[in-house]
Amino acid sequence: RGKESSKKMGDLELFLQSIDCGSLIPLFNEQKIDFTTLLNMNCSDLERTGVTQVGVQQKILESTKSIHSSEWEMPDQSKTLYGLQLNCRDFSKAMKVYTKHLKYLNATS
Repeated sequence: RGKESSKKMGDLELFLQSIDCGSLIPLFNEQKIDFTTLLNMNCSDLERTGVTQVGVQQKILESTKSIHSSEWEMPDQSKTLYGLQLNCRDFSKAMKVYTKHLKYLNATS
């Protein structure tokens, strides 16, 4: 297996794969576009990036819109978080989830 096939996929790659736009991953990587940047893009930005097919643009924009408008669910650790009974491992997991969600919120403001 080559380096590329064993590389861990990030949020951008997972997102694009989930909407059947995985072929755009190299284009976004070449343009240095990360997931947070993608969440802030509009149709004009996508076109300047090289995504010229209207259907693909709409698929990406509708999918990012659903991320912005989706209700956030508390992780299972939330019960212990409010009871302040977290060990270091659980606290780390909770912070990772919260940090990721804050990144999405920051992209919408």
